[in-house]
Amino acid sequence: MPTLLHVDRSRFFQKIISELAVQKSFTYLSAQTAEEAFSLLRENRVDYIISSKELDKSTGEEFIKELNNSPHKEVPVIVISSDESQATQEKFYTLGIVNYLQKSEVTVDRLSRYLDQVLDNNPIMEDLKKASFAVVDDSQVSLSAVANILNHQGILNVSTFSNPLDLLRETRSFDVYFVDIILPHMSGEELVLELRQRHPHSIIFAISAITNIKTIIHILGSGADDFIIKPFEAPLAMARLKNSFRTMKALQLLAAQKEELQRLATHDGLTGAFNHRWVLERLEEEREKAKRYHRRLSILIIDIDHFKTVNDTQGHLMGDEILRRFVHLVHKEIREVDILGRYGGDEFILVMPETGIKEGMILADRIRLSLEKTVFEGLDKPVTLSGGVLEYDGQGVTEMIKQADERLYKAKKQGRNKIIAE
Repeated sequence: MPTLLHVDRSRFFQKIISELAVQKSFTYLSAQTAEEAFSLLRENRVDYIISSKELDKSTGEEFIKELNNSPHKEVPVIVISSDESQATQEKFYTLGIVNYLQKSEVTVDRLSRYLDQVLDNNPIMEDLKKASFAVVDDSQVSLSAVANILNHQGILNVSTFSNPLDLLRETRSFDVYFVDIILPHMSGEELVLELRQRHPHSIIFAISAITNIKTIIHILGSGADDFIIKPFEAPLAMARLKNSFRTMKALQLLAAQKEELQRLATHDGLTGAFNHRWVLERLEEEREKAKRYHRRLSILIIDIDHFKTVNDTQGHLMGDEILRRFVHLVHKEIREVDILGRYGGDEFILVMPETGIKEGMILADRIRLSLEKTVFEGLDKPVTLSGGVLEYDGQGVTEMIKQADERLYKAKKQGRNKIIAE
């Protein structure tokens, strides 16, 4: 059960907050002085502190300064005060508080939202804690306020910049950006535009005390994902951050699923080589290029020797392992422009653009030797292959495969474990 420490000399506010703490299933502790508060902190694990600006025998400012130099400095603090001075608020934010609430604005609902932050076990928080953040603001108070809000939620990978040019000089990208729209050297709008161009998948929050609707619409149109008006409440800022991060994660998942579907549509599920349909389409494309631009093109058709015997005697799991490792070793030998496809069963096609028969033979024999040297646990004989190499000479795809296939079967008849190119 979370514990809330309330430091306040006002009996009225003690009653309001104690009732709310009970409603939220918090353990409620109260103190009227800083001395009483530290005594309770030494005896209890406290998750949140609500402090008044004025205390018996001292001030809230003195209490927080002492707290910052104690083992309890990481406990998030909210200050409640009737002092509406901007200077006072900035002073407390500089000390590292999470938020400053004016007593005239304090409601049960508002305080309830803050306590909900402590109870928040939203799974998205674990992702946020692993994310990287950049905060850009020429106000050190604002930089501290945003960093404190994030830090108190366990988000520690936060970098702050008072000069936007320093951020733009960074070679790394951040998952989330908080950008003030009034900045030195360049406008927040220009920075948002640049960040969106460089990092299209990052989350960008524009932050400002400006409330003009046209300004907000304009900055959102420049690429910001959301606009937060300063001074902003920690719960509201965190709620909007979570929503944006949740959307980003959903889009990433959707993109990954789309990529996987595309992969499944073009690749063989067992080996990772291109599938039958796709490799033939790519072969046709390369044949058209060779014909149009008078380029060389060769293909290699490969068949694993005695593969059926291995399946029958050692089982299909061994057969699958041979096919997977074969494809892996081929990919280590070939260039990026070469295209390996599974034609069917244990038969594969290798398409070699810009390659003549001689170079094709050299590559094919390198693959053959690599497989022969590969050790498969449980097999007492090397796994070998036979193949037929053909260079394009004006024939269609079907005829190319037929001629290469004939050379493959010639290699089989001549004792296997060899490549034939004529």
